[in-house]
Amino acid sequence: MGFRLNRLSGPPGIGCRRSRGLAPRAYLNERYPGFTPEYVANRLRYAFRREGGRLRLKPTGDVIRGGLAVDLWPYVERMRAPTLLLIGEESTLVSPEARTRMEGILPDLEAVVVRGAGHMIPQERPEEFEVLVRRFLDREGS
Repeated sequence: MGFRLNRLSGPPGIGCRRSRGLAPRAYLNERYPGFTPEYVANRLRYAFRREGGRLRLKPTGDVIRGGLAVDLWPYVERMRAPTLLLIGEESTLVSPEARTRMEGILPDLEAVVVRGAGHMIPQERPEEFEVLVRRFLDREGS
């Protein structure tokens, strides 16, 4: 992909990412330094759209984050299955208070902090993610 990203318009904090004229691969490597080369290749293939002969990022989680204002606690309170909560050490999406609250609600909750990971653990630490999920599933399946 020999194209450069366009500056994306929109008010700051509403899914607006400034590319500073970086090529897509360089942009992704700068924006997500923990992503594996395989995941960067995946994002290059699926995260962009052509618009007027130029590449633009498809909407990101920042655009969707407004939906996080929905109160999901009533659903958590109804959960009865053993649950694995993986928290990236560098992520701020699951606060310590939310983790403590979940631990109080879900007796079969296993919370694991993944060192050096942000919120996108499967993309940043795919091998560790697989080990943690398989170990949890093997333990719960026996």
